[in-house]
Parts: sequence; C-alpha cells; structure tokens
Amino acid sequence: MPHKNIFQTLAVFIILLLFPTLSTACPSASDLAATGSEPSAADLADCLLLAQFDIETGRGPVVGSIYGLPESDLRLVAAAEEALTRSGRALAGLGALGSDPVDLYISPTSYSFETEDDDETLAAAQIGARPTPDVARKCIMAAFPTVRMDEIKFTIAHEFFHCVQFKEFSSSRTSAGADWWVEGTAEWFASLVYQGTSLSDGWVSGFDADSARVPVTQMPYTSVVFFWWMGQNMGPESIVGLMRAMEGAGGSQEDTLASVVSETEFLQFVTDYLEGNIVQPGGRAAASTPLHEDIRDIDEDTDITLEAGRFVAHRTLLKFACGSWTTTVNDTKGANKALRLPDGDWEDLPDEFSSESEARIEFLFAGAGTDADGFRLEFKAEKTPCAPCQAPEISDGPEACLIGEWRLASGGMGAKIGQMLNEGSALSGVDYPDIDGLLILRRDGTFSLSANDDGSMELSTERGTFSARMSISMEKEGTWSINGDDLVQCYRPIKSIEIDETVTDPDGLSQRITENQFRGPKLSYEETRQFTCNEGVLQIIQRAFFAPTIEWVYEK
Repeated sequence: MPHKNIFQTLAVFIILLLFPTLSTACPSASDLAATGSEPSAADLADCLLLAQFDIETGRGPVVGSIYGLPESDLRLVAAAEEALTRSGRALAGLGALGSDPVDLYISPTSYSFETEDDDETLAAAQIGARPTPDVARKCIMAAFPTVRMDEIKFTIAHEFFHCVQFKEFSSSRTSAGADWWVEGTAEWFASLVYQGTSLSDGWVSGFDADSARVPVTQMPYTSVVFFWWMGQNMGPESIVGLMRAMEGAGGSQEDTLASVVSETEFLQFVTDYLEGNIVQPGGRAAASTPLHEDIRDIDEDTDITLEAGRFVAHRTLLKFACGSWTTTVNDTKGANKALRLPDGDWEDLPDEFSSESEARIEFLFAGAGTDADGFRLEFKAEKTPCAPCQAPEISDGPEACLIGEWRLASGGMGAKIGQMLNEGSALSGVDYPDIDGLLILRRDGTFSLSANDDGSMELSTERGTFSARMSISMEKEGTWSINGDDLVQCYRPIKSIEIDETVTDPDGLSQRITENQFRGPKLSYEETRQFTCNEGVLQIIQRAFFAPTIEWVYEK
C-alpha cells in the first residue's frame, strides 16, 4: 500500500513482504520497491548478514535479521536494530501480540517514482504474499538511507506494526476499507515506541483539513488522531480490542467501530479534539488546529440545520448578533454539544442566552453520529426583541437612519381610532387626539414615545347633541432594535398618562372625567412593525390578523 509520508519527500521506506527469505543476495532499490514481484536475479548483488538478534514480543521472541552490502552505513544498521528491538518491547506491553521473524534489507540508494503531477519519493509499500509450503513465513522490510535517523527509526516502528497486523489480523490484508485502522494504528504504535516526536504532525494537519466532512473510517494515516484519543481515554488495550473486533466482524467497518466506541464516546472525541485536549503517547499535545468550514452569522430569526455523516467530527461555528436569543429544537439525530466561546463548558444547546455587549455571541457546536443516519440537529433561533444591544456608535445602515427625534406628520393610532369612530358609530365630527406624536430613538437602544394633544367629538340623540372635549398627555419608554425590515419596540410599563375629558349634555351640563379613572398597562409588552427610513422620513406600518392596518409617517 504505497503512501507519501508527512514530509512528502521522506526518502525512507519499509517493505513488508511474506515471501521466502532472501539469504545470499541484496535487492536493489527498484527491486525492493517493486510491487507484487520478487527481485530478478540480474538485479541481485552479494549480500551480507550484518546483524541478527531477538525481538521480544507478547508471544515470545522472534529473530530479527538485517542484511546489506559490505559498504552499508553501519549507523543505519544500528538504527534499524534499535527500532526493531524497541518496537518488540512496546508490543509486549500490549498483551498477546506477536510477529513473524523479520528480515530487514538496507538499500544502497533511495527510490522515487513518477506521478501525474511530479516525481515523488516512496515512503512505504507493502507487497503481496506468495509463501511456499517449505519456507517459513517472514516479514521482509527495507530501509533507505537518505533521511535523518530518527525518521528511519520511527518509520521502521510503524512498519513493524504491520508485521504484527499481518500475523495477528488477516483482515488487515483482506478487508475492504481497512486502511483507516491498519495505517492509523501503525502510526499510533510508532508514536508509542518513539514518544514526543513531531513526525506525525503532517497527518494531524491532514486530519484538521478533512475531518469536518470525511468519516474517520475513510482516513488512512490521518486517523492516528482518533487512535491517540482512544489510547489516552480508553487505554491502549481498547485499540487492540478494536483490531480484534475488526478481525471477527461480519459487517461494515462502521458497524464494527460502533460496537466498540459509543456515540457518547465519539462525541467526547470530537469535543476533546476541538478543544485541543488530545495528546500523543508520552504527553505531547497533538499539533492540531481544527478548521471550521461551516461558520455562520445569525442576525435574525432563523431555522438552523446542522448535519454530518456517520463518524464525522462535525463542527459548526455560529455567531449570533448581540442581544438575547431563544432556541427551540425541532429534530435531532446522534449526539451534540455546544460550547460558548471563549470560556464556556460543553453543554446541551441552551434554551436561552444573551449578551449585554455589542459583541457577537459565539457558539461552537460539535456533533457525532455512529449509526447509519449520522448526525443532525434542527432548531429555530429567535432574537428576543426586548433585550436588544446596540454598538456605541451606529454605523451607516438602517439603524443610523432611525436615530433622532421624529414628529408625527400623518396617520397614527389616534387618526385610525378617529376614522373608525366616524365610520362605524353614531358619533360625528370625531377629532381623536394623537397619542404617539413624538418618537425619539436613541443610539443606546432606548426610545421614548410621547403625546400631548387635544380632540373632540359629538353624539346626536333624540334628546339632543352630546359633545366631548378631551386632552391626552402620555409618555412611554423602552428599548428598540431592528430585525430585518422590522422595528421592534419593547415597552416598559407606561410611565405616565393624563386624560382629561369633559362631556357636555344637550342641557349644557358638563361632567369632567379625570386621569384617576384611567390606568395604563402595568406590564412590559412588545410591538413589531415594518419600517422604511430615508431622507428624513420614517414610515411605520402595523399589520395584524383581524385588525386594521395602521400607518405612521414621521418626519425629523
């Protein structure tokens, strides 16, 4: 299984091969890299046994042999022996796992191959097995002396774990789609053998780039991030258990993973990853910087849908406009948590949240689904009008136009009441006072609405004409905001109202009705009306079911 390693040009590779031992000849670099065939006689040269030693494993020792030319770099020989013996000791700590004997060949040169885009140096390869009945199985490997020794040793440890997989888990060679755990666990094992290195950082970057949309079960090598988390939180034995489950599984890779890692556990993996809590064996933090491809600004009432496939590390960053919000969940599949930035805790989506500053309210959402339906969260976010927030300085836009003092030029509640009384009652000559004559909208998100006007009306009866004269003085206040094309006003309890009405009967007798017989609302309430504002004219329209449309036209 050829692959490029984290540096793209790493010129060390290991070949794992189940074919009869090469005893007296050394293959060339091209022969070692050849896939599916043994080196030809014409390409072989005299080969020496440079080192032989025991490799301790969980099933007892196996022989490790290193072959090369007389001029082979002895530093590379020593590095290979160290990597194999150290890998054996680490393997013994994982329980009853073993390997076939290992033959490692020191190649005299590097090997590159041509791709559609460029020439690339092969980092690792595996060749198909053709064992014969009279020859014991061996794991054949090769090292190429063109990089730093720490990289060679790390890669040998990675490839040694493939020897283990090939002996213990036949599905690692035969199961479709097994690359994600075959390569991911081998990279995890190498980091267990050589702790604290940065040699897997390239795979971590790949995980950062792809994990928001690609299932972990489709991520060879880069899935090492997930296996680090498993080892850290569930113990190294859980990784061995997962491989054993894959060996005995009759279903899909995803079904088998779901039988080992629960939905809650996979969500914990996602949240730990997003918060940077995953560490490699030995404690070095994974060098991850999760990419957030789904970033949304939420400024008004919105239906929000978050979804992802099975075993995807879903994340969405939602930035709500300042103020107060409520949420209502309509549908959910899988598991999810929300983290309020910058210093909140992972929790269920809150029913309510707010901010008193002009800054946006940011939530990072994490989602996980382990069954076939994946993850899905549908909810409605609604901005609460009675808790708006305004920036200290209003920039150009709808808010800027609204700031200031507005005097009623036409229309309004009083005019509509007068029209309805004139058209639908026995009253005549109705001149109802304006009750919303002066509207002041301030930069700090507060407003006041005041009235001070006189009016009159008459009622004709058989007895004669009754006349009434009235004056209304009132002041309301509250907070305001805009939501799209709507002006939203949240009224506090009426601050003051004075109504003075004098009714005169046909005989000229008058009765005065004063403010003590009128009481305004004692609770806060809100009104949402459509508005347009330009060139010193503010038009407000209120439409409601089973109620007349009212229009206000204000001028500055």
